[in-house]
Amino acid sequence: MMRFMKATTTIRPVLGTLSLALFLLIQGAGSASAQTLADYFLLQEGTVSVVFTFPHGGTTSVPGVDERDCSASSKNCGQDTNTHRMAPAISDAFFALTGHRPYLVASYMPRRQVDLNRADGSQAYDDIDAKPYYDFYHDGVRAYI
Repeated sequence: MMRFMKATTTIRPVLGTLSLALFLLIQGAGSASAQTLADYFLLQEGTVSVVFTFPHGGTTSVPGVDERDCSASSKNCGQDTNTHRMAPAISDAFFALTGHRPYLVASYMPRRQVDLNRADGSQAYDDIDAKPYYDFYHDGVRAYI
């Protein structure tokens, strides 16, 4: 009888903790789709003074951010296909050659929402809601140089 009671008192707190964790997981499941600024970028710290940037090529549109008006010939809204996917592979190849990891800043956002190669303002985005994403990317680059 003593053995059973001891096991029960040990198991109950564990089950309680697991139940709470499961509850919180289920409660949070609905909000899992809420993304942050960082979810639209890849920022990788390096071990050598080399920074690779991949400003567009992503396909993850930001809800609530309007696309740029690309009718003007001065605005490029074309996509550099999959450059955001090449970033980790290029980092790995660089590491294989040098033994050092470069710094990476890559955007998962499409250029049609924000062109991160342009100066801040009308050429980079039409919707002011894109500015925090523009700033996040460029702050990431500045942090690594």
